[in-house]
Amino acid sequence: MYRCFVCLVGCLGVLLSGCQGSSSPTSVNLSQPEAAAVESMLIESIRQERSSRQLGALALDGGLAQVARAHSVWMRDNDQLGHLGAQGLGTVERVRAAGFTYSLLAENVGMSQRPEDLHPAFMGSAEHRVNILDPEFRELGVGVARGGNRYWVTQLFLRP
Repeated sequence: MYRCFVCLVGCLGVLLSGCQGSSSPTSVNLSQPEAAAVESMLIESIRQERSSRQLGALALDGGLAQVARAHSVWMRDNDQLGHLGAQGLGTVERVRAAGFTYSLLAENVGMSQRPEDLHPAFMGSAEHRVNILDPEFRELGVGVARGGNRYWVTQLFLRP
């Protein structure tokens, strides 16, 4: 299943776009330790949100994170926030090209100068919050790319 909510929201200097649903990602090497730290912070924030609501924990998937990182790098390199990425591929195409099959898929994307503003902005948006808190999801991949003074984020949620 693939349902899409598209929104661009200005919130605390954060731009977000959320998509829920049902690319061939390039190999991305996070050479910036701060990007990896932001990934960990976002993963922990999602874990805490779900735990506080007695929702199941999401399994971290390295391959899904690689797809997310590749998209974050593409957004950074093209200075474009959205669900379409390299070669015009959308979320579904990028995830399928990486070999994933799923029954439910969602993607949140965002950009901010302050990484600590990202999770509150996602939770402050109904479209993004529903992806984070959907009890049907089982897997998570988060990818961050830093460019200049901005952090570009992709969160992928999946149910096989």
